[in-house]
Amino acid sequence: MVITLSILVVVLAVLCIFLYKRQKDAKALHQKQLKKIKREKITEIEEMQLQTAATLEITEEKLLQEKNRELAKAAEEQVALRQLFEEKLLQKNNYINHLLRYKRDKGEILTHTFLGMVKEEFMEKGMLDYDDMIIMGNVFIPHATNITMEGFNSRQIDHLILMRTGIFMIETKYWAGDVLHGISKRTAKEFSFILDKLFGDIKDTDERTIVVKGMSDTDSASEKENTLKITRYGDGNPDQQVKKTAGSLYHFLNHENLPCQWVQGILYFGYPQDQNNRLTSFVTNTEDRNPPFISSQEELKGYFEQQANKEPIYSKSDLKAMQELLLRINEIS
Repeated sequence: MVITLSILVVVLAVLCIFLYKRQKDAKALHQKQLKKIKREKITEIEEMQLQTAATLEITEEKLLQEKNRELAKAAEEQVALRQLFEEKLLQKNNYINHLLRYKRDKGEILTHTFLGMVKEEFMEKGMLDYDDMIIMGNVFIPHATNITMEGFNSRQIDHLILMRTGIFMIETKYWAGDVLHGISKRTAKEFSFILDKLFGDIKDTDERTIVVKGMSDTDSASEKENTLKITRYGDGNPDQQVKKTAGSLYHFLNHENLPCQWVQGILYFGYPQDQNNRLTSFVTNTEDRNPPFISSQEELKGYFEQQANKEPIYSKSDLKAMQELLLRINEIS
């Protein structure tokens, strides 16, 4: 009985040792598995971190590239805007310089525009080519004080028309009111004293041009009072002004060895005529008048239509050479 009990104790002890060892081995295995899982998780986390870092780096690179593209695009747009601004500024400055160089009153602008329309009409009708009629506005030319072309000053031409049939310059007078053209003391008769007051001591046959305007005013008693205003512009002799300018252009072109046979001056009264604005001519020999005077757009168009139908005396290269010379000296001035 005692032996049996001892054997049972030993068996229990061995069983306990076996169970303890097994439990210990199981615990060690569990810890080993935990460490393995932990290492795997750490490795997975590290890999995720590396992937995330790589993704962030790629994303940052893409964002940087996109930002650089946007900056480059913005820079290109800024350059384009600056170029556009500079072009607009240059155009504006050119326009301002154009206005400064080619400053005209309203009448000169209207006349210049009308001449351009006349040229276009002549071209459409096949009367001339584009280079057969060159229109230049507000041209300054050297004017010599003596026959040797020394001592220059300048003269201004409102409109210069270079045609193969002739060289023409137009002096535009855009005068409102009643224009009395070519009046003299002899033709004014009992009103010759007006010319004396305006021009002083002139001969009975000296022709002048004056402008008469009606003016309304109100006196202190509020009664309407009508008065006349009589005006002289310059020396009152636009015909002589045209002759001198045409002569200066003729001498200048020939001095520059350009083939100019003559320059025809034209006096143009361009203000629209109505009951308050009229041109009255006191000139008797209108057919042989030099310079001729013209008082309407229709008459001006008809004059150049006649010129366009004449035989050419200049080549296109002659006209081009004259134009280039005149443009060059006006750029210098």
